[in-house]
Amino acid sequence: MRSLPRWAAVGSALRPTLRRIAPWLLPAVAGALLFSVFGTVPSRLDRTGTGGSEWVLPDLPDRAATAAEAAAVWVQRHPWGGAPPVEDPAAAAAAAAPVPVAIVSTASGHEAIFVIPGAGEVRIRAGDTLPDGGRVEQVDALSVAWIDGQGQRQEQQMLADPPRQLQPIP
Repeated sequence: MRSLPRWAAVGSALRPTLRRIAPWLLPAVAGALLFSVFGTVPSRLDRTGTGGSEWVLPDLPDRAATAAEAAAVWVQRHPWGGAPPVEDPAAAAAAAAPVPVAIVSTASGHEAIFVIPGAGEVRIRAGDTLPDGGRVEQVDALSVAWIDGQGQRQEQQMLADPPRQLQPIP
């Protein structure tokens, strides 16, 4: 019986591992050899063209002064289409026309939810009065009819009509 040389058994055991490693190992070795022949490393001490001054952290502005300036800009520009502030919010809320936004079904019937700009929302049943002096005539599952503060009849179909726009507070 013929015996294999001592290193032949090791070579046959390493051959599958070398086949898996070779596609990554050979380019890495070739790259290292090429870099050692042609590559250069920049010197860390070569600092030509610097002004000689070191970078320092900039000073932060005073927070209170910055907040006051920002608040003044916000009040002056009325961001996001906001209306200018009103001196008397109660008078403005009374003058703003309510807009229906939803209908809620309860055990005792339907309620319409109206939004009043500057005052929030109000739940109203048929026959109740609105904050602007109008009166709700009818509330169904999908529609609401009311007479506004100027005496004009209004109707809104919740899923069919486009939503009404809220008027900015004057």
